[in-house]
Amino acid sequence: MTRLIRARIDSAALRANLQTIRARAPGCRVMAVVKANAYGHGLVPTALALADADAFAVARLEEAVALRDAGLKRRIVLLEGVLESCGLSFADQVRRGIVLRAIDKLDRLGVEGVRALLGPGRKDESGDFTRGAGLASEQLIRILKFV
Repeated sequence: MTRLIRARIDSAALRANLQTIRARAPGCRVMAVVKANAYGHGLVPTALALADADAFAVARLEEAVALRDAGLKRRIVLLEGVLESCGLSFADQVRRGIVLRAIDKLDRLGVEGVRALLGPGRKDESGDFTRGAGLASEQLIRILKFV
């Protein structure tokens, strides 16, 4: 017998999370990263729930078009352009993936933790070392301007 697994996304909870972020970081702009189908939660439904965010970040042009087609008018940042402007070509998928994962950890690691992951890497509290993207300092500066 096969059991279906379902995930229910609570739009009200997403909106409450956005309000919590705003309350904890007053005066800061908030960009909702909804790339990769909002991490499997549904690109358009998630973005609509977070429509009060100041901007959205997506990985591909098709995702940006889908947000516009859904009627979202907020600023959309295309992460592909950021990576290419830093000299990470489409062929360099491994490093591009490391960069996107590092940026995604900003809330947990802060700017310095992300900087380490974009550079040589970082050692966590347990002593484990995570290899970074190995970006040059000019590339690091350019990417950190976007986070």
